[in-house]
Amino acid sequence: SGAMPNLSIHSPIFEISTIAFLVVLFGCLQAAVRQKEVEAWDLRIGNWVISQATPGKDRLFALLSNLGKYHWVRNLAVLICVWLVYERDWLRATMLVVLVGAATLISTFLQRLISRVRPNFERNFLYGVEFSFPSGHTMLATAFYLMIAYLGGVYGHGSVAGWVIIAFSIGLVILIGVSRIYLGVHFLTDVLGGWIAGFLLFFIVYCIADDLPLLLNVIQR
Repeated sequence: SGAMPNLSIHSPIFEISTIAFLVVLFGCLQAAVRQKEVEAWDLRIGNWVISQATPGKDRLFALLSNLGKYHWVRNLAVLICVWLVYERDWLRATMLVVLVGAATLISTFLQRLISRVRPNFERNFLYGVEFSFPSGHTMLATAFYLMIAYLGGVYGHGSVAGWVIIAFSIGLVILIGVSRIYLGVHFLTDVLGGWIAGFLLFFIVYCIADDLPLLLNVIQR
């Protein structure tokens, strides 16, 4: 639980370029959503996904969707924070708290700002009451489970268990997003927006935490 691991390219140009690319990508996607350029494709893809429904898939995707709910993520984050504090890993505990809080607040702000109406597919399993873009479930799940994958890499030290945690966490990010389309509460572009925004948030927090020891050394001098 010492210094941040050497998992990134320590280059401000790389970090800033990646952040800028993701911001532009999200901006282009939300512009297309606002101008309704993707509405027909969203409806077509959503109806096709829902048409693949079976009772078994209904139960599976309902469970997966629940794993992205704020209450589940919050409770799991508290448990992990307690463990990180026990390990005296204050930096990563702070990262986790910031990610969960920021993802929740930013997704709500963006949904209200963009004000996209929820989809009305041929068949809906659930009906959302808030706005649609980006998917809050997907954004929160992406930021949170990428943090879990990162912790798996840090504490797994290249072990089989570490790689299993990484693969499982990334798989959940993908499947939770798909579950939101399957359940009829989000368009594909809502989920894409959630993935991009969630990854962007995680990457920004990681870069700040990664550079923090260096910045503190510079300040102390």
